[in-house]
This record gives sequence, C-alpha cells and structure tokens, in this order.
Amino acid sequence: MNKLIATIALAALAFTSCIKENDTWKEMLPVQPGMYIYQLATDQDKLAMRPANAALRLAMLLAEADKQGEDVLSADLKEIVVKKGDASIKVWETLFGAHTKLERQGEDYLITYSDEAQLPDRFFMAGSVLVKTNGTKVLNQSSYSAPWTVEMQDLKVFAYTNTGLRSAFNFDGGETTLYFDGADSYIIGASSFRIHLDNVDASSNWTGRCYTLRAEDSSLAYSLCSGKDFKVEGGASGPTLYSSDMTQAVGMGYELTNGVYRGMQIISGTQECRFLSPLEYDTTKYPASSVTYEWSYDSSTNTVFQKIRYNGYVYPKD
Repeated sequence: MNKLIATIALAALAFTSCIKENDTWKEMLPVQPGMYIYQLATDQDKLAMRPANAALRLAMLLAEADKQGEDVLSADLKEIVVKKGDASIKVWETLFGAHTKLERQGEDYLITYSDEAQLPDRFFMAGSVLVKTNGTKVLNQSSYSAPWTVEMQDLKVFAYTNTGLRSAFNFDGGETTLYFDGADSYIIGASSFRIHLDNVDASSNWTGRCYTLRAEDSSLAYSLCSGKDFKVEGGASGPTLYSSDMTQAVGMGYELTNGVYRGMQIISGTQECRFLSPLEYDTTKYPASSVTYEWSYDSSTNTVFQKIRYNGYVYPKD
C-alpha cells in the first residue's frame, strides 16, 4: 500500500479507539488486508474534504461573530474570543492556528496556509482556499440555489514517510459546495477531486455524494458547537491513489452511515470501504473487496470501540 497515504491518517486523525486487552495479534491478521482497504479509502476521502473542512471552520467563526452581535463583514475576525472557564480563547487560532492567514475579498474569504506550521487538526498544508459566500453572511443563510463554494489555489497537503521525508499531495482540481437545507442539516458536495502525489503520474478523481452534517446547534456558532457531537452521513467513490508493485489509480468507494464525530474522532457509526473492480487490484492479497468498521461509544467509561469485519472474520471477536 502507499506508505505516504497511510501517514496522513496517522498525522491527521490519531484515533484513540480501544482494543480489548485479551485480543492477540494473531487474531488480527485475517483482517489486515481489510485494514489496508480502509486506510486507502478513508485517507483519500480526508484529502478531498479539506476545502469543505476549511469552509466549515470559517462558518463556525462567522456564526460566532454574528452571535456576539458583530458585523461579520467588518469585524476583526481574528479577535473574536469566547470564554472557557477563566480563559479567553481566540476562535480563529483554535480553528486554524496562529500561522494561517485570513483576508476578505469583498464578501468572500481567502484562507492561506503556512507549510511550516501544523494545523489544529494535525495536517500540514500550503496554498490557499477561497470561500465564496454567494452574498450570505453566515452559512445557515445559504441555500441550494445560493450555496457557498470553495476554490483552491495551489493547495497542497503534506505527508511524511517513516524516515521523515516529505512529499506533497497536489490538488489539481475539484468542486466543493456547502448549503443549509432550511431545517437542521448542512449538505456538502465534493466532486471530481483530482489529486496527485509528487513525482507520480497517477491521479485520483474522487467524488462525494452529498454528505449531510448536523451540529448541536444549527447556527454552527463556535461556542454552541465546540466539543459537541456532529452527525455525518454520506459516501464517495472514484479512482484513488493505490500502490502495490507500481502506483496507479484504482477505483474505490467509501460509505458512512449513522456517523457521530466528537472533535476529530468518530465515536459511533459504520464505515464501509471497498474496491470497485477486481480487475484493478491484486486479488491474492485482498481475498475480499470490502471491509466494514463499526464504531461504538461507552459513555460510562468514555471509551470508543471499533469492530472490523472482513472476509468472514471479525476483530475483536464477538
């Protein structure tokens, strides 16, 4: 598998889900090919959702400014603060980090990343995204006919090998839209994401099918949503970068049902990842084309559990 793609998950989402102590490495071996399938599909989806992630973080900042009675179009957004105990927290720095730049362009917002500073969600990025608001001050004023859109400008996500070498995933194209459904949900589309790795000819072409996101408060104001659960459902598919004997684009699919996220971590829901065609991957290494991850949360112990189902095997065992 592509070692660089795998590093993205380790750097961006260090899951703290628990594995039962009495399970052994031997019991885990039958599901390992499925774990690789999961890694490849989810990493590709995380890459394609980076522009939407930026827009949602900006939406939380703008909604917080609006909640505090600020004029969103003229306020110094980097100085918006919320109280947490005795501390005053700068919302911009919490969401984007101190080294990320924000510039207004009329009613739109240009977000520019520094490749030398790790973001709060543990990615390293460079380049910019332009969030176009279509004349709406906050995201819950958007609609299907007047969505937010996100344009990429030389956007890159960096990954690191086990030896510390850095390579870039370069975003060559893709369309991102976000809008409020008028009830309690945000609809997110990410289509035709073409991404290639440094010095590799193969390129992805990944498309999401309308992810639905519901927050604790539909305004998305930071003080009302921070630390609370976000409910997410949706799926994506298309050619993605995959490495066996050579790097090539291979069709894969990803589906999330009943997903609940707290911060950066999924705490419940089901994720299914799969190859789309047996003609595109090594069937001797992958005896089954799909894997399912089931996540559950025990509130009494504040513990997240995962169960992996692959090729008739289950880990940890029931």
